[in-house]
Amino acid sequence: MARARGGLDLRGDAVLLAGRVEDAAMADGQILFNFEPDDGGDAVAVFIDLDGTDFRGYQVFGHDQPGSYALQVFLGGADATSLSFVGQYDGVQIAQGS
Repeated sequence: MARARGGLDLRGDAVLLAGRVEDAAMADGQILFNFEPDDGGDAVAVFIDLDGTDFRGYQVFGHDQPGSYALQVFLGGADATSLSFVGQYDGVQIAQGS
């Protein structure tokens, strides 16, 4: 369930991460969605290979992963040896599961 304000409630459900990158030079590369917990715990890294400039992948957050996260996005082209930082979204909330 996505919330327009106040973050996202994502625990226990498969969260679709899909879209298209605008930079054609990144075609067939890779995108990383890195969920960095505000409390300093272990990050949740979701790597997705690009199909041309399209991407589609899933992440399931466990009921033991509640808290506030910063979502960091990194991107690299097909021949890249590392991924470049694209941006960050603060306030992603993972609710306590039952």
